[in-house]
Amino acid sequence: MVGKMHSAGVDEPIGDVKSITEFIEAGADVVLVPAVGTVPGFTEADLTSIVQLAHLHDTLVCSAIGTSQEGSSTSVIENMAIRNKICGVDIQHIGDSGFSGVAPVENIYTMSQAIRGKRHTLSMIARSVLR
Repeated sequence: MVGKMHSAGVDEPIGDVKSITEFIEAGADVVLVPAVGTVPGFTEADLTSIVQLAHLHDTLVCSAIGTSQEGSSTSVIENMAIRNKICGVDIQHIGDSGFSGVAPVENIYTMSQAIRGKRHTLSMIARSVLR
């Protein structure tokens, strides 16, 4: 897995097609990009073009909420989850800016429910890790 979820004070493109192409050519299985709505100027069009390029090469895309917005209201998280799913993202990362270094459980639950629905979310919660 390779990529950037935010600029971290560096003035360079975060999720541009050139970099993503280089990552894929180097053998990346998953490319990491910002979730739509987390980094100024990173648009749904940017994300969709990256997803299409990655999928063309059998590479997965992980969008990340790593800008402290993982501690936002559940409506913000739900909106981000749906927008990134529409763009074709395969994996959604939710950061750790909540209390004790974990995103608020309500937001993790909201994201899961937005992406896969209540039935699948509850099934995953109820399942044994030993299966």
